[in-house]
Amino acid sequence: MARSNPGRFLKFLAFAGVSLAILCLALQPVNALDFTFGRKPLDPSVQNALTLMKLTPKHLYQWQAESPKSLLLQIHQWTPEKQEMTAALALYIRSQNRNVSDRDVWRLAAAFVHYGEKYDLPVEMAVAVAQVESRFDPYARSGEGALGPMQVLWRIHSRLLRNHLNMGSSKDLLDPEKGVAAGCLLLSRYIKVHLTEKKALARYLGAPSSRYFKAFSKYLDRFREHLTLAEL
Repeated sequence: MARSNPGRFLKFLAFAGVSLAILCLALQPVNALDFTFGRKPLDPSVQNALTLMKLTPKHLYQWQAESPKSLLLQIHQWTPEKQEMTAALALYIRSQNRNVSDRDVWRLAAAFVHYGEKYDLPVEMAVAVAQVESRFDPYARSGEGALGPMQVLWRIHSRLLRNHLNMGSSKDLLDPEKGVAAGCLLLSRYIKVHLTEKKALARYLGAPSSRYFKAFSKYLDRFREHLTLAEL
């Protein structure tokens, strides 16, 4: 008769318990889960911005669960300054285009702050370009094939985007965060080479355009005024 192995039996019970717990979590609706567990509280600026948009932190937690790779998962760990900028940006994008969904507003805002810092690019420059290019529409498509909030041409920049952002196809440009990442990467490279905003924008557009630069300057001033009112 085979002897029982207490150690093996205890391991089985532990494994079964963990599996059952995971199954129970998976079966719960998203809004029933406690996403605050083990996280730092959101900065008051983020909570205030959510309130002004008639949202709650629960919405942010839901979007995090729906997009597990989203930068929204990192907001709790960001400095108060980064959270304040993200909140101000979310309110600005909402005020400029009410057709963008709440979730995409916050994903765009987080992406501008994150990739502006990553590529040493002024956030306000990236924001003004996105407003000129698409009015912050993350799913914008031009007749020439430019895609996303920053209207990047995959056929021209695919190699760079594959190598630096690990993008697999043009569809990635229609992801709100990846679309911002692509535009910020290009702008940062152009500003380093050409040194001035005007020349960098001409390179980004593909040709000098006084009309484009005028629109950029208008939106740049508008966003800066928004930040001043937000005391940032």
